Amino acid sequence: MAQKINWQDPTPSHPKSTRFAKLGGWLEHSSKIILSLAFVFIAFYYLMLPQLRVNYFYANTTCSILAKKLEPLSKFSTNPGYQPKFLAMYQVNNKIYTNWTFDILNTIYTNPDAYKNAMNEIKVDKYYTCWYDPLDPRKVILKRGWDHISIIFFVITLIVALTSFTSFYRWHKHRNK
Repeated sequence: MAQKINWQDPTPSHPKSTRFAKLGGWLEHSSKIILSLAFVFIAFYYLMLPQLRVNYFYANTTCSILAKKLEPLSKFSTNPGYQPKFLAMYQVNNKIYTNWTFDILNTIYTNPDAYKNAMNEIKVDKYYTCWYDPLDPRKVILKRGWDHISIIFFVITLIVALTSFTSFYRWHKHRNK
């Protein structure tokens, strides 16, 4: 005679199956959490931290613009991008520095009008406020700002991490009933 199965009874018929189910659940949820935390760390370290440092921790000083140039970035493309660069001279702790710089976002312009406007925005032989890294005064920025795509990507990684933690919490709560 066939064994009757009670579909309402949550206890498995084989004792080893619960051990493997628990192990599989732990492996699944812990790997999701570890991967999502790794993505959050990478997104924060490479996308958000440089922008936070420039916008909140760099010290301001006055720069004299000595020269400007337009660097082509893609020699093999039919529509190359250009990046404006300005030679800034500034003084930190009685030491004079000169560096090529522009903005924190390393903006690449593909539209000729856009990079011409960027080049005309800053004039040679004029003084502008610039920001330097107090830990390494050789690093200087003429324009600060935020990359909104980086912020959106970071928020998405946070949402994925929170979803992983929520999934683990629900699984753990359900498993212990």
